[in-house]
Amino acid sequence: MVASKFCRKANGFSHSGIQGKIRRLGADPALPEFGSGLAVVQGLAYKQGDAMSLFQSILDSIENPNHAGNQQDLQGLANLAQLLPPGQGAQENVQPILGVLGSHIQDALNRQQQTAGPAAAQQTVTDLAQPGVGVQDLEGLFGQSGLNNLIGEIAQRTGLNSQVIMTFLPMLIPVVMKLLAAGTHQADPQAPNPVLNGFLGSNQNGGALLSEVFQLASQFLRK
Repeated sequence: MVASKFCRKANGFSHSGIQGKIRRLGADPALPEFGSGLAVVQGLAYKQGDAMSLFQSILDSIENPNHAGNQQDLQGLANLAQLLPPGQGAQENVQPILGVLGSHIQDALNRQQQTAGPAAAQQTVTDLAQPGVGVQDLEGLFGQSGLNNLIGEIAQRTGLNSQVIMTFLPMLIPVVMKLLAAGTHQADPQAPNPVLNGFLGSNQNGGALLSEVFQLASQFLRK
């Protein structure tokens, strides 16, 4: 067996480490009462829904040396509160913000995929995963009216004003895009990205997906 398959990825997890934290209970005869429709993360059982599948794809990409994902992608998501203004309920606002942001990102990338093809959506994710995202980049993704709607919805959900929201959005977007880019093949960036495809192809709202993945990532990294 190829040794690299089970070695630690330079900045990721080992195969055994991941499988030790997430086990598909249907394959565990010691836990038949849960059935095959659940997975356990850090001792907690979760339904095997779209969010769990997406999270598994992220972990698989972190483990795969051919994919761009690494442990810092998960840590960036789990630490999002650090990018929000202090003293304004930062930790409590993370999930409401992700709930709005994920839905808008999913819609925008799906539109782009339908009009310009999967390669264009993949390139957008790759570009916006880099630091230095500005207002023009956000307008390019959402459109000016779409960006205004995004800001308005976040303000409504969190009570933060639009000026404050515009200070952290350019920092939040790359964190989310970096996670979606985790499945990018490093030798062939246009090869199918299982993480992005899982996010865009899900029947679940993108905001709910991101919120649940945030919870899973936070629990996964605690141990």
